[in-house]
Amino acid sequence: MTLYADSQLTISSGGPACFTLSGEVDAWNVAAVTETLARHLPPGDVSLDLSDLSFADVETIRALVSLADGMGEGRRIVIRGLPSRLRRVLELVGWSNLPRFVYESGEPAA
Repeated sequence: MTLYADSQLTISSGGPACFTLSGEVDAWNVAAVTETLARHLPPGDVSLDLSDLSFADVETIRALVSLADGMGEGRRIVIRGLPSRLRRVLELVGWSNLPRFVYESGEPAA
């Protein structure tokens, strides 16, 4: 089910706790991404598939980390398909070991 779509990006839901971002996220649509995800977050962990994301900037990662931080104790965003360039950004800015924002293995993104 499509939750959001613009000329650059589509956010779809594959179930109550599984979201896929396809396309590009930048300053133009990052607020819509966080608002859409926040509006549809179920209780518990959330799976976010980024394997079809062709572009995302550091502001995108910052927004997702911020969303995860606001989810509450014991909840996490589990990232699947994190492109290596975005993993590198996480490492460079010191966000690779956050307890609420983890890579698909369940381990902090590294």
